[in-house]
Amino acid sequence: MELWIRSQDKNELCKVNRLFLGGSEEKTICATVNETIGVTFLGGYKTKERALEVLDEIQEYINSDISFNLNVYEMPKE
Repeated sequence: MELWIRSQDKNELCKVNRLFLGGSEEKTICATVNETIGVTFLGGYKTKERALEVLDEIQEYINSDISFNLNVYEMPKE
């Protein structure tokens, strides 16, 4: 399954290979898109805990049956 994510600011739509927490306090969600582009910023949150919750939501989205009908996960604002 391919996973497409719309960035928090809605300015980017990308097919991601890997998601991870980034930044000095790990409050942002980043992705690798391909080897030539490197790392893409997808969204930033007030706490590391909230960023982890969003990663959990993405995991649930991937594991759900609905993900086969919807092609894009949109990053929440907060």
